[in-house]
Amino acid sequence: MKCSTMMTSFDDFKIRLGKVEKKRLHLARGYSAYVSDDGLIVFTAKRQKTDKPVRAMIGTLIAFVLFKALVLGAVGPEAYLERVERLTGQSVFGQLGALVLSVDPATQMIADLAEGLLQ
Repeated sequence: MKCSTMMTSFDDFKIRLGKVEKKRLHLARGYSAYVSDDGLIVFTAKRQKTDKPVRAMIGTLIAFVLFKALVLGAVGPEAYLERVERLTGQSVFGQLGALVLSVDPATQMIADLAEGLLQ
């Protein structure tokens, strides 16, 4: 019975060591310190800055180019350019849409690849 108690306390010690190591790794990336109300100095890990907005914008841009290529491949280049041309004679928003939807080299390349795969 004494052996199982020692094993339990050793397991608890290993768990506490793991928590200390985890906190040390977090603090190694940057930390701030403050004095709590009872006079204890407390260290807290700084939050890591992420580049999620940049990744989201890049992903949206790639998805938009893929969508344009899909539409270009589906309706054909003549019909696509005719529809984009119709937008240029409209309002400022139509002209902006025509500029954004115009065929760029990436869209053309992806449309050619998709057309080759679909046939």
